[in-house]
Amino acid sequence: MGRGAFRGGGGLAGGGAWGRGRGFVDRAGPGVVSGWAWAGGGAVCLDVKWQGRRVARVLANFYRADLREAGMGSGCYGFEVVVPDWVTGRVEVCVAGTGERVALTEAARAA
Repeated sequence: MGRGAFRGGGGLAGGGAWGRGRGFVDRAGPGVVSGWAWAGGGAVCLDVKWQGRRVARVLANFYRADLREAGMGSGCYGFEVVVPDWVTGRVEVCVAGTGERVALTEAARAA
């Protein structure tokens, strides 16, 4: 699937809620973390954490047709970031500044 395609598992219906936003981590490694985050307006800045330590920061701002079709503004709320090779096991994605977690899809939890 292309980077803008919906990767299933969690679905767009409602998304994983956090504070005033919604989103899901569709892929949580190895090597790449991707998904979407929407807070009703501009792009959302996210931290990728491993063992409590930030290993990457990414802006959720690339276009995904599935988000646009679901009525989420411009649809420019996707993200994808490469994480260091030494990051193994479970990672978490949090909203920068607040620490609110973005939910993992079933597929991301199983990886």
